Amino acid sequence: MPHLVLHELEAWVLLGHDALGELTGDDALARAVQAIVTQARGAELVNDGAGTAPSTRLLRLFPLYRKTVVRWQVKGCVVA
Repeated sequence: MPHLVLHELEAWVLLGHDALGELTGDDALARAVQAIVTQARGAELVNDGAGTAPSTRLLRLFPLYRKTVVRWQVKGCVVA
């Protein structure tokens, strides 16, 4: 059974702020991401529009981040 998320896959990246800090070697990045999640009251709630979407926030904090786009096909329809 597939697992669907409310918004972007990047919400999981926000939720894994500690691992993100370890992977990047940037504790300040981890704290900034944690603050975003805390302020929104949950990683899935971080999204008030295109300017505040999880991927946009990650790009602002970590310019080397690359948004993940997954496309798959269901009964002839492409879902992105």
